[in-house]
Amino acid sequence: MALKKEQFHAHDFQKVLREYHAAKTCIARMEEKLTAGDFQEVKLTAVDFLNSVSEVEKLMKRKEHYDRLAQTVEDLAKRGIDITLIKRSIS
Repeated sequence: MALKKEQFHAHDFQKVLREYHAAKTCIARMEEKLTAGDFQEVKLTAVDFLNSVSEVEKLMKRKEHYDRLAQTVEDLAKRGIDITLIKRSIS
């Protein structure tokens, strides 16, 4: 699956790209170190790889949650429910 800009908040996309490139770099480094027999470095780099992938996933989920919330607010507005009243009653 390719990364798509619309899967992330605009203000997060540069971070997404950094983490994506870091993950790709980790893959190359793991292959290099595996070939060299440096298993400890392979394991350390695998942790870095997983951290980068987890960060991209977190940012993607954040956008998904935001989109669901925005849809809920829109649905409530269509039904004539003022979201500011709900916010006040929760606070």
